[in-house]
Amino acid sequence: MTSLDSGNAGAGGYLQRLAAATVVLAELRAVVAEQFDHADTLLTQARQGWTGAAAQAFGGIHASWQAAAAQLRDDVDRIYAAAATELEARRSADEADDR
Repeated sequence: MTSLDSGNAGAGGYLQRLAAATVVLAELRAVVAEQFDHADTLLTQARQGWTGAAAQAFGGIHASWQAAAAQLRDDVDRIYAAAATELEARRSADEADDR
């Protein structure tokens, strides 16, 4: 038993928490994607009427925002993938132990 399992119902408790966290992460991924897409649409629409230095400055801010949003999306995807991989490994190990 790992330290993550202590204080709970053993490995089963950890597996249940991991499964619940994986569901939450899947929902978070969907919300992040939806909200960032919506925000990007709004920023793109806002930029359309601008010209000159203001448009150039806003374009730089928008590009920086897009890069930060992409990084956050990648981070959430990576965390979700790690949790899903861990969950599958734990379930497989539990199934093997049950045999």
